[in-house]
Amino acid sequence: MADVNVGFLSGIYSRKYSDTPEPKRNDAKQRIYRHRSEMEQLTRIARRHHGRVDVLLTHDRPSGVGTSREGRGVSDSTLRELSEAVRPRVHACGHMHHDHPARIGATQVVCLAKPRNTPRRVQGVAVVERDRRRNLQVLN
Repeated sequence: MADVNVGFLSGIYSRKYSDTPEPKRNDAKQRIYRHRSEMEQLTRIARRHHGRVDVLLTHDRPSGVGTSREGRGVSDSTLRELSEAVRPRVHACGHMHHDHPARIGATQVVCLAKPRNTPRRVQGVAVVERDRRRNLQVLN
């Protein structure tokens, strides 16, 4: 797929590690958390590319998107802010291991489940392509 800007932010949020003045990367446990400076860097890069990312990939879900199987809120307000700032056409995320379609404004949010086949479709996979009008669409 040509001319698609993809932004990626790995890691999960933790007040103890994500909101510190400097990222802590001293051991394997600390490396699983993302840092706010990484989100700021992604936002700056997106703005240099006409203020937009076509596809945003994150581990956690942005706030307002789904709950856990037990009904608890599981999302992250900082990722909501990131998604609103970079305005991706598609925001694909995981973390909770079950699918949940949603929208944030014009952004289609695709929450990926564990990879497995179901009678309806293959979960854990998002196939994105451009249509004839050059719009991105999620095929599954």
